[in-house]
Amino acid sequence: MRVLLLYANPHLAIPVSPYGLDTINTALQARCGPVEVLTSNPFLESVEPEAHLGAVLAYFEPDVIAISIRNIDNAIVALPGEPPPGGSPIDIVAYAPAIRELTDVIKRWRADALCVAGGSGFTACPAEFLRYLDLDYGLIGPAESAFAQFVEALRAPYSKTAEQIFPELPGAIFRDKGVFRRTPSRPTLGTEISAPPRLAPEYQLLYRLRHIPVAVRTKAGCPLRCAYCTDPVNQLRSDRRSVGNVVADLRHHVEDHGLRRFHIADAELNLPYEDHLRRVCAGIRDSGLAEQISWRGYFNITPFSDELIDALVAAGCDAPSFAVDSFHELGLRAHQKNFRARHVHDVLNRLLSRAPGIIPEVCLLFGGPGETMSGIEANIHWMLRYAERGVRIAYSCGLRVYPNTPLGRQTLGTAHVYLPSGPLGGRGGRRFTPDELLRETVVHCEPLSPRELAHYLEQRVGGHPNIATFTDGQWPEARHSAELRLFNVGVHRMAYGKFDAARDHLYAALQKNPELSVAHTAIEILDGLNSN
Repeated sequence: MRVLLLYANPHLAIPVSPYGLDTINTALQARCGPVEVLTSNPFLESVEPEAHLGAVLAYFEPDVIAISIRNIDNAIVALPGEPPPGGSPIDIVAYAPAIRELTDVIKRWRADALCVAGGSGFTACPAEFLRYLDLDYGLIGPAESAFAQFVEALRAPYSKTAEQIFPELPGAIFRDKGVFRRTPSRPTLGTEISAPPRLAPEYQLLYRLRHIPVAVRTKAGCPLRCAYCTDPVNQLRSDRRSVGNVVADLRHHVEDHGLRRFHIADAELNLPYEDHLRRVCAGIRDSGLAEQISWRGYFNITPFSDELIDALVAAGCDAPSFAVDSFHELGLRAHQKNFRARHVHDVLNRLLSRAPGIIPEVCLLFGGPGETMSGIEANIHWMLRYAERGVRIAYSCGLRVYPNTPLGRQTLGTAHVYLPSGPLGGRGGRRFTPDELLRETVVHCEPLSPRELAHYLEQRVGGHPNIATFTDGQWPEARHSAELRLFNVGVHRMAYGKFDAARDHLYAALQKNPELSVAHTAIEILDGLNSN
Protein backbone atom coordinates (compact mmCIF):
# COMPACT_ATOMS: atom_id res chain seq x y z
CA MET A 1 0.00 0.00 0.00
CA ARG A 2 1.44 3.36 -1.06
CA VAL A 3 0.04 6.57 0.43
CA LEU A 4 0.86 10.02 -0.90
CA LEU A 5 0.43 12.77 1.68
CA LEU A 6 -0.01 15.82 -0.53
CA TYR A 7 0.56 19.12 1.24
CA ALA A 8 -1.51 21.45 -0.95
CA ASN A 9 -0.24 24.64 0.68
CA PRO A 10 0.66 27.39 -1.82
CA HIS A 11 1.57 29.86 0.95
CA LEU A 12 5.03 31.22 0.12
CA ALA A 13 5.75 33.95 2.64
CA ILE A 14 5.76 31.77 5.78
CA PRO A 15 6.43 28.17 4.68
CA VAL A 16 5.38 26.09 7.68
CA SER A 17 5.64 22.32 7.92
CA PRO A 18 2.67 19.96 7.35
CA TYR A 19 1.94 19.36 11.03
CA GLY A 20 -1.30 17.47 10.37
CA LEU A 21 0.20 15.23 7.69
CA ASP A 22 3.17 14.46 9.91
CA THR A 23 0.81 13.24 12.65
CA ILE A 24 -1.08 11.20 10.05
CA ASN A 25 2.19 9.60 8.95
CA THR A 26 2.94 8.68 12.56
CA ALA A 27 -0.53 7.14 12.96
CA LEU A 28 -0.21 5.17 9.71
CA GLN A 29 3.13 3.66 10.68
CA ALA A 30 1.83 2.67 14.12
CA ARG A 31 -1.54 1.25 13.08
CA CYS A 32 -1.27 -0.02 9.52
CA GLY A 33 1.94 -2.00 9.47
CA PRO A 34 4.03 -1.90 6.29
CA VAL A 35 2.72 1.18 4.49
CA GLU A 36 4.94 3.13 2.11
CA VAL A 37 4.35 6.84 2.70
CA LEU A 38 5.61 9.83 0.74
CA THR A 39 4.96 13.43 1.82
CA SER A 40 5.16 16.06 -0.91
CA ASN A 41 4.54 19.80 -1.15
CA PRO A 42 4.80 20.64 -4.88
CA PHE A 43 4.68 24.36 -4.11
CA LEU A 44 7.91 24.06 -2.11
CA GLU A 45 9.66 21.44 -4.20
CA SER A 46 9.46 23.04 -7.65
CA VAL A 47 8.87 26.34 -9.42
CA GLU A 48 6.48 24.30 -11.60
CA PRO A 49 4.28 22.57 -9.01
CA GLU A 50 1.85 20.94 -11.45
CA ALA A 51 4.60 19.33 -13.53
CA HIS A 52 6.38 18.26 -10.35
CA LEU A 53 3.25 16.58 -8.99
CA GLY A 54 2.82 14.76 -12.29
CA ALA A 55 6.35 13.38 -11.94
CA VAL A 56 5.72 12.37 -8.31
CA LEU A 57 2.56 10.49 -9.29
CA ALA A 58 4.30 8.69 -12.14
CA TYR A 59 7.20 7.70 -9.90
CA PHE A 60 5.36 6.78 -6.69
CA GLU A 61 2.05 5.49 -8.12
CA PRO A 62 0.08 5.95 -4.88
CA ASP A 63 -2.92 3.83 -4.01
CA VAL A 64 -4.37 6.62 -1.83
CA ILE A 65 -3.78 10.38 -1.86
CA ALA A 66 -4.45 12.51 1.22
CA ILE A 67 -4.77 16.18 0.24
CA SER A 68 -4.12 18.59 3.11
CA ILE A 69 -5.62 22.08 2.59
CA ARG A 70 -4.26 24.35 5.29
CA ASN A 71 -5.68 27.74 4.29
CA ILE A 72 -8.25 29.24 1.93
CA ASP A 73 -6.08 32.32 1.42
CA ASN A 74 -3.41 34.37 3.22
CA ALA A 75 -5.98 36.78 4.81
CA ILE A 76 -3.80 39.88 4.25
CA VAL A 77 -6.42 42.36 3.05
CA ALA A 78 -4.54 45.61 2.42
CA LEU A 79 -0.77 46.02 2.55
CA PRO A 80 0.90 49.35 3.29
CA GLY A 81 2.13 51.39 0.37
CA GLU A 82 0.88 51.68 -3.17
CA PRO A 83 -1.34 48.98 -4.70
CA PRO A 84 0.30 46.55 -7.12
CA PRO A 85 -0.08 46.93 -10.91
CA GLY A 86 -3.70 46.38 -11.84
CA GLY A 87 -5.07 48.49 -9.01
CA SER A 88 -6.99 45.81 -7.09
CA PRO A 89 -8.61 47.19 -3.91
CA ILE A 90 -7.38 44.17 -1.91
CA ASP A 91 -4.13 42.21 -1.62
CA ILE A 92 -5.43 38.80 -0.53
CA VAL A 93 -3.78 35.85 -2.30
CA ALA A 94 -6.39 33.13 -2.93
CA TYR A 95 -5.23 29.50 -2.74
CA ALA A 96 -8.22 27.50 -3.98
CA PRO A 97 -7.40 27.93 -7.73
CA ALA A 98 -3.82 26.70 -7.24
CA ILE A 99 -5.07 23.72 -5.22
CA ARG A 100 -7.55 22.85 -7.96
CA GLU A 101 -4.71 22.81 -10.49
CA LEU A 102 -3.10 20.05 -8.40
CA THR A 103 -6.29 17.99 -8.22
CA ASP A 104 -6.68 18.41 -11.99
CA VAL A 105 -3.19 16.93 -12.41
CA ILE A 106 -4.27 13.95 -10.30
CA LYS A 107 -7.38 13.38 -12.42
CA ARG A 108 -5.36 13.52 -15.63
CA TRP A 109 -2.96 10.98 -14.15
CA ARG A 110 -5.73 8.62 -13.11
CA ALA A 111 -9.41 9.47 -13.43
CA ASP A 112 -10.38 7.08 -10.62
CA ALA A 113 -7.58 8.08 -8.22
CA LEU A 114 -8.66 7.66 -4.60
CA CYS A 115 -8.33 11.10 -2.96
CA VAL A 116 -9.27 12.18 0.57
CA ALA A 117 -9.25 15.90 1.39
CA GLY A 118 -8.68 17.35 4.84
CA GLY A 119 -6.91 20.08 6.79
CA SER A 120 -8.06 23.20 8.60
CA GLY A 121 -8.89 25.16 5.44
CA PHE A 122 -10.87 22.27 4.06
CA THR A 123 -12.72 21.74 7.34
CA ALA A 124 -14.06 25.31 7.27
CA CYS A 125 -16.09 24.53 4.15
CA PRO A 126 -15.77 20.80 3.35
CA ALA A 127 -18.75 20.30 1.04
CA GLU A 128 -17.87 23.48 -0.83
CA PHE A 129 -14.25 22.36 -1.31
CA LEU A 130 -15.30 18.90 -2.49
CA ARG A 131 -17.65 20.47 -5.05
CA TYR A 132 -15.00 22.96 -6.16
CA LEU A 133 -12.33 20.28 -6.55
CA ASP A 134 -14.78 17.64 -7.82
CA LEU A 135 -13.77 15.14 -5.14
CA ASP A 136 -15.90 12.62 -3.27
CA TYR A 137 -14.26 12.14 0.15
CA GLY A 138 -13.02 14.28 3.01
CA LEU A 139 -12.22 14.14 6.72
CA ILE A 140 -13.17 16.97 9.06
CA GLY A 141 -11.02 18.15 11.97
CA PRO A 142 -8.02 16.22 13.38
CA ALA A 143 -8.02 13.20 11.08
CA GLU A 144 -5.00 11.07 11.95
CA SER A 145 -7.05 8.33 13.63
CA ALA A 146 -9.81 8.31 11.00
CA PHE A 147 -7.39 8.25 8.06
CA ALA A 148 -5.36 5.43 9.58
CA GLN A 149 -8.62 3.52 10.11
CA PHE A 150 -9.48 4.16 6.45
CA VAL A 151 -6.16 2.88 5.12
CA GLU A 152 -6.30 -0.15 7.42
CA ALA A 153 -9.76 -1.05 6.10
CA LEU A 154 -8.59 -0.76 2.49
CA ARG A 155 -5.89 -3.38 2.99
CA ALA A 156 -6.27 -7.14 3.27
CA PRO A 157 -7.85 -8.93 5.02
CA TYR A 158 -10.60 -6.27 5.05
CA SER A 159 -10.19 -5.00 1.46
CA LYS A 160 -13.24 -2.77 1.69
CA THR A 161 -14.03 -0.05 -0.80
CA ALA A 162 -14.08 3.66 0.04
CA GLU A 163 -17.86 3.64 -0.39
CA GLN A 164 -18.12 0.98 2.31
CA ILE A 165 -15.60 2.54 4.70
CA PHE A 166 -16.51 6.22 4.78
CA PRO A 167 -19.94 5.88 6.46
CA GLU A 168 -18.11 4.10 9.31
CA LEU A 169 -15.43 6.77 9.84
CA PRO A 170 -15.67 9.55 12.45
CA GLY A 171 -15.72 13.09 11.05
CA ALA A 172 -16.22 11.91 7.47
CA ILE A 173 -17.89 13.72 4.59
CA PHE A 174 -18.66 11.80 1.40
CA ARG A 175 -20.75 11.99 -1.73
CA ASP A 176 -23.77 9.68 -1.72
CA LYS A 177 -26.01 9.77 -4.79
CA GLY A 178 -24.99 13.34 -5.53
CA VAL A 179 -25.49 14.59 -1.95
CA PHE A 180 -22.77 15.10 0.64
CA ARG A 181 -23.37 13.29 3.92
CA ARG A 182 -21.43 13.62 7.19
CA THR A 183 -20.72 11.41 10.18
CA PRO A 184 -20.22 12.71 13.74
CA SER A 185 -16.65 13.32 14.88
CA ARG A 186 -15.17 11.57 17.91
CA PRO A 187 -12.40 12.97 20.15
CA THR A 188 -9.10 11.17 19.57
CA LEU A 189 -6.33 13.50 20.76
CA GLY A 190 -6.53 12.26 24.34
CA THR A 191 -5.64 8.74 23.21
CA GLU A 192 -3.18 9.65 20.44
CA ILE A 193 0.03 7.72 19.86
CA SER A 194 2.96 9.01 21.90
CA ALA A 195 5.37 9.81 19.05
CA PRO A 196 6.54 13.32 18.05
CA PRO A 197 5.83 14.18 14.41
CA ARG A 198 8.75 14.22 11.99
CA LEU A 199 10.06 17.59 10.82
CA ALA A 200 11.50 17.29 7.30
CA PRO A 201 15.00 18.74 6.62
CA GLU A 202 13.72 21.54 4.37
CA TYR A 203 11.49 22.90 7.13
CA GLN A 204 14.27 22.67 9.71
CA LEU A 205 16.41 24.83 7.42
CA LEU A 206 13.60 27.24 6.53
CA TYR A 207 12.73 27.70 10.19
CA ARG A 208 16.32 28.68 10.96
CA LEU A 209 16.72 30.99 7.98
CA ARG A 210 13.33 32.70 8.37
CA HIS A 211 13.13 32.51 12.20
CA ILE A 212 9.78 30.73 11.93
CA PRO A 213 8.51 29.22 15.20
CA VAL A 214 7.73 25.51 15.23
CA ALA A 215 4.01 24.69 15.59
CA VAL A 216 2.93 22.42 18.45
CA ARG A 217 -0.69 21.97 19.53
CA THR A 218 -2.13 21.16 22.94
CA LYS A 219 -5.73 20.67 21.80
CA ALA A 220 -8.18 21.21 18.93
CA GLY A 221 -11.45 23.08 18.71
CA CYS A 222 -12.82 26.49 19.74
CA PRO A 223 -16.07 27.22 21.62
CA LEU A 224 -16.36 30.86 20.50
CA ARG A 225 -18.66 32.31 17.83
CA CYS A 226 -16.59 35.23 16.50
CA ALA A 227 -18.43 36.56 13.47
CA TYR A 228 -15.59 36.34 10.94
CA CYS A 229 -13.63 33.29 12.16
CA THR A 230 -13.48 29.78 10.71
CA ASP A 231 -12.05 28.10 13.83
CA PRO A 232 -15.42 27.22 15.44
CA VAL A 233 -16.61 26.09 12.00
CA ASN A 234 -13.62 23.76 11.89
CA GLN A 235 -14.38 22.17 15.24
CA LEU A 236 -16.58 23.61 17.97
CA ARG A 237 -15.89 20.92 20.56
CA SER A 238 -12.49 21.01 22.28
CA ASP A 239 -10.32 17.89 22.33
CA ARG A 240 -7.18 17.86 24.49
CA ARG A 241 -3.81 16.20 24.05
CA SER A 242 -1.97 14.68 26.97
CA VAL A 243 0.51 17.03 28.63
CA GLY A 244 3.21 14.38 28.33
CA ASN A 245 2.85 14.28 24.54
CA VAL A 246 3.00 18.07 24.28
CA VAL A 247 6.19 18.18 26.33
CA ALA A 248 7.65 15.29 24.32
CA ASP A 249 7.07 17.22 21.08
CA LEU A 250 8.86 20.28 22.45
CA ARG A 251 11.77 18.22 23.74
CA HIS A 252 12.06 16.40 20.41
CA HIS A 253 12.44 19.66 18.49
CA VAL A 254 14.95 21.05 20.99
CA GLU A 255 17.14 17.97 21.33
CA ASP A 256 16.88 16.49 17.81
CA HIS A 257 16.63 19.66 15.70
CA GLY A 258 18.10 22.41 17.87
CA LEU A 259 14.94 24.51 17.46
CA ARG A 260 13.90 26.58 20.45
CA ARG A 261 11.19 29.00 19.29
CA PHE A 262 7.62 27.68 19.25
CA HIS A 263 4.07 28.68 18.37
CA ILE A 264 1.46 26.80 20.39
CA ALA A 265 -1.03 26.51 17.56
CA ASP A 266 -4.36 26.14 19.37
CA ALA A 267 -7.24 28.37 18.32
CA GLU A 268 -7.40 29.94 21.82
CA LEU A 269 -5.00 28.46 24.35
CA ASN A 270 -7.02 29.29 27.48
CA LEU A 271 -10.40 28.05 26.24
CA PRO A 272 -12.73 26.55 27.19
CA TYR A 273 -10.96 26.66 30.59
CA GLU A 274 -7.53 27.56 31.94
CA ASP A 275 -6.88 24.22 33.60
CA HIS A 276 -5.38 22.33 30.66
CA LEU A 277 -3.08 25.22 29.72
CA ARG A 278 -1.89 25.59 33.30
CA ARG A 279 -1.06 21.87 33.36
CA VAL A 280 0.85 22.26 30.09
CA CYS A 281 2.78 25.19 31.56
CA ALA A 282 3.59 23.14 34.65
CA GLY A 283 4.79 20.28 32.43
CA ILE A 284 7.10 22.60 30.49
CA ARG A 285 8.44 24.11 33.73
CA ASP A 286 8.97 20.78 35.47
CA SER A 287 10.69 19.27 32.42
CA GLY A 288 13.38 21.95 32.47
CA LEU A 289 12.42 23.14 28.98
CA ALA A 290 11.30 26.59 30.14
CA GLU A 291 14.95 27.70 30.35
CA GLN A 292 15.65 26.44 26.82
CA ILE A 293 12.66 27.63 24.81
CA SER A 294 10.41 30.61 24.19
CA TRP A 295 6.93 30.44 22.79
CA ARG A 296 3.86 32.39 21.80
CA GLY A 297 0.23 31.57 21.19
CA TYR A 298 -3.28 32.94 20.77
CA PHE A 299 -5.33 33.67 23.89
CA ASN A 300 -8.83 34.82 24.61
CA ILE A 301 -9.22 37.79 26.94
CA THR A 302 -11.27 35.73 29.36
CA PRO A 303 -10.58 33.60 31.38
CA PHE A 304 -7.14 35.05 32.22
CA SER A 305 -6.27 34.82 35.91
CA ASP A 306 -3.17 36.01 37.75
CA GLU A 307 -2.30 32.34 38.30
CA LEU A 308 -2.26 31.83 34.53
CA ILE A 309 0.03 34.84 34.08
CA ASP A 310 2.47 33.37 36.60
CA ALA A 311 2.28 29.97 34.87
CA LEU A 312 3.03 31.53 31.48
CA VAL A 313 6.08 33.36 32.83
CA ALA A 314 7.39 30.16 34.47
CA ALA A 315 6.89 28.18 31.23
CA GLY A 316 8.76 30.53 28.88
CA CYS A 317 5.84 32.25 27.13
CA ASP A 318 7.03 35.71 26.04
CA ALA A 319 4.39 36.87 23.54
CA PRO A 320 0.73 36.13 24.29
CA SER A 321 -1.42 37.32 21.39
CA PHE A 322 -5.01 38.48 21.84
CA ALA A 323 -7.64 38.82 19.11
CA VAL A 324 -9.16 41.86 20.81
CA ASP A 325 -10.65 43.07 17.49
CA SER A 326 -11.77 46.40 18.96
CA PHE A 327 -11.49 48.57 22.06
CA HIS A 328 -14.92 49.94 21.13
CA GLU A 329 -18.04 48.30 22.55
CA LEU A 330 -20.00 48.44 19.28
CA GLY A 331 -17.11 46.76 17.48
CA LEU A 332 -16.91 43.99 20.07
CA ARG A 333 -20.62 43.30 19.74
CA ALA A 334 -20.44 43.31 15.94
CA HIS A 335 -17.64 40.73 16.08
CA GLN A 336 -19.63 38.64 18.59
CA LYS A 337 -16.83 38.63 21.15
CA ASN A 338 -17.46 37.10 24.57
CA PHE A 339 -15.83 40.00 26.46
CA ARG A 340 -16.06 43.78 26.69
CA ALA A 341 -13.54 46.63 26.66
CA ARG A 342 -13.22 46.65 30.45
CA HIS A 343 -12.01 43.04 30.35
CA VAL A 344 -9.38 43.94 27.76
CA HIS A 345 -8.03 46.80 29.86
CA ASP A 346 -7.98 44.62 32.98
CA VAL A 347 -5.96 41.82 31.34
CA LEU A 348 -3.48 44.12 29.62
CA ASN A 349 -2.88 46.17 32.77
CA ARG A 350 -2.35 43.03 34.87
CA LEU A 351 0.03 41.56 32.30
CA LEU A 352 2.08 44.74 32.08
CA SER A 353 2.37 45.07 35.85
CA ARG A 354 2.73 41.41 36.82
CA ALA A 355 4.90 40.10 33.94
CA PRO A 356 7.29 42.81 32.70
CA GLY A 357 9.24 40.24 30.68
CA ILE A 358 6.19 39.38 28.56
CA ILE A 359 5.28 41.51 25.55
CA PRO A 360 1.53 41.24 24.84
CA GLU A 361 0.32 41.44 21.27
CA VAL A 362 -3.11 42.85 20.39
CA CYS A 363 -4.83 42.27 17.04
CA LEU A 364 -7.50 44.72 15.84
CA LEU A 365 -9.91 44.37 12.93
CA PHE A 366 -11.25 47.51 11.28
CA GLY A 367 -14.02 47.71 8.71
CA GLY A 368 -16.65 45.30 9.99
CA PRO A 369 -20.40 45.90 9.57
CA GLY A 370 -21.41 49.07 11.40
CA GLU A 371 -17.85 50.41 11.76
CA THR A 372 -17.84 54.21 12.18
CA MET A 373 -15.21 56.92 12.20
CA SER A 374 -15.93 57.57 15.88
CA GLY A 375 -15.24 53.90 16.63
CA ILE A 376 -12.03 54.07 14.63
CA GLU A 377 -10.94 57.16 16.59
CA ALA A 378 -11.65 55.41 19.89
CA ASN A 379 -9.45 52.52 18.79
CA ILE A 380 -6.67 54.84 17.69
CA HIS A 381 -6.66 56.40 21.17
CA TRP A 382 -6.11 53.04 22.87
CA MET A 383 -3.69 51.78 20.22
CA LEU A 384 -1.36 54.69 20.89
CA ARG A 385 -1.81 54.49 24.63
CA TYR A 386 -0.94 50.80 24.89
CA ALA A 387 1.80 50.96 22.27
CA GLU A 388 3.54 53.57 24.41
CA ARG A 389 3.50 51.04 27.24
CA GLY A 390 5.17 48.36 25.12
CA VAL A 391 2.18 46.42 23.79
CA ARG A 392 2.53 45.42 20.15
CA ILE A 393 -0.48 46.27 18.02
CA ALA A 394 -1.34 44.72 14.64
CA TYR A 395 -4.41 45.74 12.65
CA SER A 396 -6.27 44.81 9.49
CA CYS A 397 -8.27 47.10 7.23
CA GLY A 398 -11.25 45.06 6.08
CA LEU A 399 -12.58 41.58 6.87
CA ARG A 400 -12.35 38.61 4.55
CA VAL A 401 -15.83 37.05 4.45
CA TYR A 402 -15.37 33.29 4.83
CA PRO A 403 -17.89 30.54 4.07
CA ASN A 404 -20.16 29.28 6.86
CA THR A 405 -19.16 31.97 9.37
CA PRO A 406 -21.74 34.27 10.99
CA LEU A 407 -20.42 37.12 8.84
CA GLY A 408 -20.63 34.92 5.75
CA ARG A 409 -24.31 34.24 6.46
CA GLN A 410 -25.20 37.94 6.71
CA THR A 411 -26.68 40.11 4.00
CA LEU A 412 -23.90 42.63 3.36
CA GLY A 413 -24.36 46.15 2.05
CA THR A 414 -22.94 46.06 -1.47
CA ALA A 415 -21.53 49.59 -1.02
CA HIS A 416 -19.01 48.08 1.44
CA VAL A 417 -18.09 44.87 -0.43
CA TYR A 418 -14.81 44.59 -2.35
CA LEU A 419 -13.64 41.91 -4.78
CA PRO A 420 -10.22 41.55 -6.42
CA SER A 421 -11.71 43.13 -9.54
CA GLY A 422 -12.97 46.18 -7.65
CA PRO A 423 -15.79 47.38 -5.37
CA LEU A 424 -19.12 45.65 -5.77
CA GLY A 425 -20.97 48.96 -5.32
CA GLY A 426 -24.66 49.77 -5.38
CA ARG A 427 -27.22 50.61 -2.73
CA GLY A 428 -28.69 47.21 -1.96
CA GLY A 429 -27.61 44.17 -0.01
CA ARG A 430 -26.32 40.77 -1.01
CA ARG A 431 -25.95 37.45 0.74
CA PHE A 432 -23.25 35.25 -0.75
CA THR A 433 -23.54 31.46 -0.80
CA PRO A 434 -20.76 29.43 0.83
CA ASP A 435 -19.73 28.17 -2.62
CA GLU A 436 -19.42 31.75 -3.85
CA LEU A 437 -17.33 32.72 -0.81
CA LEU A 438 -14.90 29.90 -1.53
CA ARG A 439 -14.60 30.65 -5.25
CA GLU A 440 -14.51 34.43 -4.89
CA THR A 441 -12.44 36.54 -2.49
CA VAL A 442 -15.00 38.79 -0.77
CA VAL A 443 -13.98 41.55 1.66
CA HIS A 444 -16.24 43.79 3.74
CA CYS A 445 -14.91 47.20 4.75
CA GLU A 446 -16.69 50.33 5.99
CA PRO A 447 -16.89 53.29 6.27
CA LEU A 448 -13.93 53.53 3.85
CA SER A 449 -12.42 51.18 1.29
CA PRO A 450 -9.57 48.96 2.56
CA ARG A 451 -6.88 51.11 0.97
CA GLU A 452 -8.48 54.37 2.09
CA LEU A 453 -8.76 53.04 5.62
CA ALA A 454 -5.16 51.78 5.54
CA HIS A 455 -3.98 55.20 4.38
CA TYR A 456 -5.99 56.97 7.09
CA LEU A 457 -4.58 54.77 9.83
CA GLU A 458 -1.07 55.12 8.45
CA GLN A 459 -1.43 58.89 8.79
CA ARG A 460 -2.62 58.56 12.39
CA VAL A 461 -0.46 55.76 13.84
CA GLY A 462 2.17 55.03 11.18
CA GLY A 463 5.77 55.17 12.26
CA HIS A 464 5.17 53.98 15.80
CA PRO A 465 7.56 51.04 16.39
CA ASN A 466 4.89 49.00 18.17
CA ILE A 467 2.06 49.45 15.64
CA ALA A 468 1.84 47.80 12.21
CA THR A 469 -0.67 46.48 9.72
CA PHE A 470 -1.17 42.74 9.31
CA THR A 471 1.32 41.38 6.82
CA ASP A 472 2.88 38.02 6.05
CA GLY A 473 6.46 39.08 6.60
CA GLN A 474 9.08 41.46 5.29
CA TRP A 475 8.41 40.30 1.74
CA PRO A 476 4.61 39.96 1.43
CA GLU A 477 3.38 37.22 -0.84
CA ALA A 478 1.08 39.54 -2.80
CA ARG A 479 4.07 41.62 -3.93
CA HIS A 480 6.97 39.15 -3.94
CA SER A 481 5.60 35.74 -4.94
CA ALA A 482 8.13 35.11 -7.77
CA GLU A 483 11.27 35.55 -5.67
CA LEU A 484 9.73 33.81 -2.64
CA ARG A 485 8.97 30.70 -4.69
CA LEU A 486 12.53 30.67 -6.09
CA PHE A 487 13.97 31.13 -2.60
CA ASN A 488 11.85 28.37 -1.04
CA VAL A 489 12.69 25.89 -3.80
CA GLY A 490 16.36 26.84 -3.46
CA VAL A 491 16.28 26.06 0.26
CA HIS A 492 14.56 22.74 -0.48
CA ARG A 493 17.40 21.82 -2.87
CA MET A 494 19.92 22.95 -0.27
CA ALA A 495 18.38 20.78 2.45
CA TYR A 496 18.90 17.67 0.31
CA GLY A 497 22.47 18.45 -0.75
CA LYS A 498 21.69 19.66 -4.29
CA PHE A 499 23.93 22.67 -3.88
CA ASP A 500 24.37 23.71 -7.52
CA ALA A 501 20.62 23.75 -8.13
CA ALA A 502 20.10 25.55 -4.81
CA ARG A 503 22.57 28.24 -5.79
CA ASP A 504 20.88 28.73 -9.17
CA HIS A 505 17.46 29.24 -7.56
CA LEU A 506 18.79 31.57 -4.86
CA TYR A 507 20.59 33.77 -7.38
CA ALA A 508 17.46 33.81 -9.54
CA ALA A 509 15.51 35.02 -6.48
CA LEU A 510 18.04 37.82 -5.98
CA GLN A 511 17.70 38.85 -9.62
CA LYS A 512 14.00 39.35 -8.94
CA ASN A 513 14.67 41.18 -5.66
CA PRO A 514 18.25 42.17 -4.78
CA GLU A 515 17.07 43.15 -1.27
CA LEU A 516 15.97 39.63 -0.38
CA SER A 517 18.53 39.42 2.42
CA VAL A 518 17.57 35.90 3.49
CA ALA A 519 18.72 34.63 0.06
CA HIS A 520 22.12 36.25 0.67
CA THR A 521 22.27 34.43 4.01
CA ALA A 522 21.50 31.09 2.36
CA ILE A 523 24.20 31.66 -0.28
CA GLU A 524 26.72 32.48 2.45
CA ILE A 525 25.90 29.14 4.09
CA LEU A 526 26.41 27.38 0.75
CA ASP A 527 29.75 29.13 0.29
CA GLY A 528 30.82 27.95 3.73
CA LEU A 529 29.83 24.37 2.92
CA ASN A 530 31.80 24.46 -0.33
CA SER A 531 34.89 25.88 1.39
CA ASN A 532 34.84 22.97 3.82
